[in-house]
Amino acid sequence: EHQHSVEIRTEHTAMGKSNSVTSVTLVVATASFVAGVAVAFLASSALGRRVPCSSSSSSDKQKDDTTNTPPSTSRSSNSDKSTQCTANLAGPKKNEAQLAESHCWKIVEHSFTGALIYVMDRLDLYETMWQYRPRGASVRQLAETTGYSQRWILELLSQMTAAGICTYDVDGEIFALKAEYAALLRPPEKEERSMAGMFQFLHGLVKDRPDSTIEATRTGIGKNYDFGESPAVIEGIERKNRNFFLTHFLPDIIEKVTVPDTGKSLVDMLDSGVDCADVGCGCGMSTIVLAKRFPKSRFYAYEASTRSLQILGAKMEQEGVKNIVLCDVAKRTVDKGPRPGQVVDNTFEFVYSHDLLHDMTNPRALIREIRGRLSRRGGCWVIVDVKCRERLEDNLAMPDVALNYGFSSLLCLSSATSCKGAEGLGTMGFHSALAQKWMSEAGFEHFEEIEIQHKSDNSCFIVA
Repeated sequence: EHQHSVEIRTEHTAMGKSNSVTSVTLVVATASFVAGVAVAFLASSALGRRVPCSSSSSSDKQKDDTTNTPPSTSRSSNSDKSTQCTANLAGPKKNEAQLAESHCWKIVEHSFTGALIYVMDRLDLYETMWQYRPRGASVRQLAETTGYSQRWILELLSQMTAAGICTYDVDGEIFALKAEYAALLRPPEKEERSMAGMFQFLHGLVKDRPDSTIEATRTGIGKNYDFGESPAVIEGIERKNRNFFLTHFLPDIIEKVTVPDTGKSLVDMLDSGVDCADVGCGCGMSTIVLAKRFPKSRFYAYEASTRSLQILGAKMEQEGVKNIVLCDVAKRTVDKGPRPGQVVDNTFEFVYSHDLLHDMTNPRALIREIRGRLSRRGGCWVIVDVKCRERLEDNLAMPDVALNYGFSSLLCLSSATSCKGAEGLGTMGFHSALAQKWMSEAGFEHFEEIEIQHKSDNSCFIVA
């Protein structure tokens, strides 16, 4: 579908149909050329096509293979109206077989695009191209600016153009980065909606994790977050979450919380100066934001990942933050409180955890520890975790759920099964009903759920 100014719009190619924001979001199943099976799995997640649990309508069956839709499954109905995903035992019709083959090729195509988005990010080529907006630049200009090989730049930009991310002007031999993709692929320091960290994160997953996933499937035992030689997973997560914490964390979560026992705002409590725990703090972006906003309070940053704590320590030094205490959980656990060995005044007034409990081998033990160390005089715990449902069929009906099961299969379930006897929740395992049940069993008396405006794929629980 060439126009003479050749903006190659790929309604039928790598980035899917015309919704450009969704296209890039969905390409996130990225990654490395060396891990075909895992890449293909993640890429199918990226296509954003959930396996339907209902039979296709007659109009759906008329669609050609440009829809990229995988073969549909049929719903069997029974007396309790439960949903069942069933295979077509008679074998696929010819058109269904063609759709399946087309879908598989799209998985491969998206995998290459995802891997090369990571390459472009690491070479800082998106940012370089953005400097030449709106007209764009020739390969020679880009090579002179970066010092990179003209031949390799040509090949990379040809693929980006075929994928719908860039445009190419035939007469001037000019490549340009589309503005809507620049907003998603430039560095997070430059664009609030940047997804660059996601591609780095997924590159690390696919580089280090497929073999461990094969082993875990055979043995039942996964690997923790620090597994593998590449820092891309840890660094990618930090880049992926950076702008949410800097921009939306305080107004969307912290400022909305009313402390259940006192009726006062969480902000007022933190402003007064209290002991707080950020449990599972990762690289500490949430901790840094809290510590800078509430300098009278002290924040104890608990984390099992050594790499993450090293990154947080470097940030603290760089930004001059003094009211954070680093806590390696291999040496200092939450149940010891802010003042280990002290009997009186050794509780936390506020605890925060973000995308933690579904990753843990023994989340119920942590829940009991926090119950034991959370102040009975107006303390509260805010839990943010992946939004999911109690039943598998309800999870399968959620948008882009293949993406979350992809994350789980390569990372979250691996962490959650990294020792014998683990709970093994995984990304889609910590639903609201389970959370409320476990909190009640641990002795918490208050449980409520609030919506997060800019993170609709997460649940937020307030517990006291």
